[in-house]
Amino acid sequence: MRKSKPARSSKRHNQAFRISRSKPNGQSKHKRRRIRTAPRLSSGSLRPAYEAGSQDAASLQGGSSAIQDPDWLKRRINDSWTGRCGSRDGGQITDLLLRQGKAYADGFTDALRWPRQSWLPVPLDRTAAAVVLTGGKAIDRGSLEELLRLPLQEIIVILRDAEGREFSQIRNVPGITIVYPGEPFGGIRSVGAKISNVDTVLFADGSKRIPAERLAILLKTVDSGADVAISDTTASLGVFRNWDDLSRVRAFINWSLRRPELGANSAETLPNAWSRRAIETIGITALAIPPIAHQAAIGHDLNIAVCPNIREPKEKDGSTKLSLDEHIEALKAAMELKGSRLTLYDRVRRRSHAGGGRQ
Repeated sequence: MRKSKPARSSKRHNQAFRISRSKPNGQSKHKRRRIRTAPRLSSGSLRPAYEAGSQDAASLQGGSSAIQDPDWLKRRINDSWTGRCGSRDGGQITDLLLRQGKAYADGFTDALRWPRQSWLPVPLDRTAAAVVLTGGKAIDRGSLEELLRLPLQEIIVILRDAEGREFSQIRNVPGITIVYPGEPFGGIRSVGAKISNVDTVLFADGSKRIPAERLAILLKTVDSGADVAISDTTASLGVFRNWDDLSRVRAFINWSLRRPELGANSAETLPNAWSRRAIETIGITALAIPPIAHQAAIGHDLNIAVCPNIREPKEKDGSTKLSLDEHIEALKAAMELKGSRLTLYDRVRRRSHAGGGRQ
């Protein structure tokens, strides 16, 4: 009986995985596959952006010799990407747009034979800077690395101690400005806002690494017209009975000031971004106490936008006791301006009959 030959499909299958492994002295029958410089694509949505970057780099007069320094190249790529985007993004930023921006940057640097960077181009029409706060915690170098990916004119790190451990950890990080206000320290955010001279100020948490892709949402939201962009933490709180005291106080203040759609979200939570117009409207000194700054933004009817959750769920913000005290101060400030009942008019009791006004 004639024996059937074993199937050879498995052998061919194994050979297919050995194509990229060339034999010594060029003995392989298969040609070595050329490594593409373009990013690996799951769809064709990134290829046009990569090719656009290559084209814009080719039009750069002088080519790679025109590059003055990495910061100059970073700004040039972001400006070119912003011009490419124009108004097609409609003021919104998506994960796809961010991936396209990264592909554009890769195409630009590849065409110039410049090493690829981790830069994340974001279509911004206005200048932006970051103010990094630590809240007395150890600074995370990763947080600075993410900020350095963004198109920021300046990254200002404010430290309480110019000779402490934090300073020694970051003193050699390029591209940042370290500020030590001295005593009295005052409000960290006020100091940062006063030092920076840009259109948009991003207040970032230096103790935690937050991806640049998430921070870019805040920058773009303010750049597109919002006065204040805050992080949405309400969605991660769950049912109301499980909320912590601080979240309930925040929600109560928003509700009392007729901004119930803000939920338990607050400008106290990092990260958040402010336009220069918003800072000047409430006053730089108001930023010293974040809950009061939040109350003042609502009181001046500023456009406060809530961005997708950027922080980790269930994450707490500093000292709860101190924060609660500051929220009470913010509530008192609002009552001084709008009365003891704020916007909650008493429509039942007729106080005018007793000689009082309507409250």
